[in-house]
Amino acid sequence: MILEAILTPVFSLLGWLVNLMPVLYLPEFIMGAISGLVSVFNTANFFLPMEIIFAIMAGIMAFEMGMITFYVVNWVIHRVPFFG
Repeated sequence: MILEAILTPVFSLLGWLVNLMPVLYLPEFIMGAISGLVSVFNTANFFLPMEIIFAIMAGIMAFEMGMITFYVVNWVIHRVPFFG
């Protein structure tokens, strides 16, 4: 209940800030390229489920971000004299 009382105004503020952004109208050739890419994904989804590919990519990126975080923390620990 307390968490909801904190998060509701935060999300309301974020929604208000997003609504301040202007509407972006893309040129027709860019929209055609995007719709062509979507049709390629829909066709490929029949043979190879894109949900699985996106889940695998998300797992790989999460692992890489964890490794980068590990390297940064390790670097900071070795740079601070009283830790290393």
